[in-house]
Amino acid sequence: MASLRRRLTVSASLTLVLTLGLTAAVLDGAFRETSRALVEERLQAQLYAVLAATEKNPAGQLTVVETPPDPRFATPGSGLYAQLQASEGEVLWRSPSMLAMDIKFPSGAAPGKTEFAPATGHDGEPLFGVAFSASWELDGGQHSRFVVQIAEHRAPFEARLAAFRQRLVLWFTSAGLLTIIVQILVLRWGLGPLARAATQIAEIRDGRRQRLDGEHTEELRPLTDSINRLIDANDQRLSRYRDALGNLAHTLKTPLAVIRSTARTDPADAREVIDEQVERMDRAVAYHLKRAAASGSRALGPAISIHAISSSICAALRKVYADKALSISNTEVGADAVFHGDEGDLLEILGNVMDNACKWARSSVEIRAFEENNETVIEITDDGPGISADAAALVVERGTRADPDTPGHGIGLAVVHQLVCEVYGGQLDFVPRADTGGLNVRIAVGGAVAVE
Repeated sequence: MASLRRRLTVSASLTLVLTLGLTAAVLDGAFRETSRALVEERLQAQLYAVLAATEKNPAGQLTVVETPPDPRFATPGSGLYAQLQASEGEVLWRSPSMLAMDIKFPSGAAPGKTEFAPATGHDGEPLFGVAFSASWELDGGQHSRFVVQIAEHRAPFEARLAAFRQRLVLWFTSAGLLTIIVQILVLRWGLGPLARAATQIAEIRDGRRQRLDGEHTEELRPLTDSINRLIDANDQRLSRYRDALGNLAHTLKTPLAVIRSTARTDPADAREVIDEQVERMDRAVAYHLKRAAASGSRALGPAISIHAISSSICAALRKVYADKALSISNTEVGADAVFHGDEGDLLEILGNVMDNACKWARSSVEIRAFEENNETVIEITDDGPGISADAAALVVERGTRADPDTPGHGIGLAVVHQLVCEVYGGQLDFVPRADTGGLNVRIAVGGAVAVE
């Protein structure tokens, strides 16, 4: 069952049918018990009426001196029957309604107690029955035990029960069908935004749409925003690949032309020129490859722990710059500080900036990381000579170094600038430390996507 709407409709309908069925069963049982209680109360009242009319006749025998007020007792086959029976089984009185009928009444319980039990008509028809045993004091102080027995047809009871069940089935069936129809309409309306998003995704897949647009519900907005970020990241990555290839091809034209023309000259004179052009080409290839490989912010997937990455970089740099005995610390990187992007990009950013700080530092390099205004802020500080504003603008250009005598290709900070500012849309600042000297490199990139 691939359709979410069909799954919800079927599951909700089955739940509704089960609930209505259980409710109907409970109501049917309650109505049946209530109707039975009313029948027993009515038979109890008839029993009292017969007892009230029971007296001794002139012969000294117990009998019902007058027919009870309910006219059914006087109508043969009316469905309501009464009998007065002696303890020995002798019938002392029968209601006129029992004319030519033989009914099996309940036998009666102990004296003074009422017994409700089924009775049976002369043709085997089931009846409601009640019996009450009593003791009558006769002349001479003797007591005579007798039983008053009442029976009533079950047909009216069964007819009322059948009519109630019929109405119950009709009501619950109508209510169930109406609820299912409303439920289908509500699901269609409620899942409409999801269906529209699925349609737009299909159009993106078929090339008929560039991204998800329109107003989406609060629950879908994180998904649609993440998909749009993923689409943007893929578009940016493809654009970087194309630009990098074009730029690399353009950059290599001049060194190749120089090498080609130099190759025709004396090899002894050409060696230095060729070495210089090869180094230039090597820097260009390294720069453009790093630029093209930048992944950008991640629309999906877990965030990267800055503490874990910076710890590995610190450990590596301590070995590289062991001769300088630098204090390289990341103790102020919070355990909850994370980078919402690619791990390789974070390694590239931190590695280049921290390596540059270690080159210029006199005794210490520190890294801090924290969240501020929904941004991830990373600060790398050193106690080196620092850098001027003009020099800071130059070191982010490819192939430019603050000190030509310092080893390097001059592309590290350029790659960092391109990653932070272009790929991640962040900010890279070089802030001189007026108090202790040195430089504070401040990197601010976007945090997690905030969805209202």
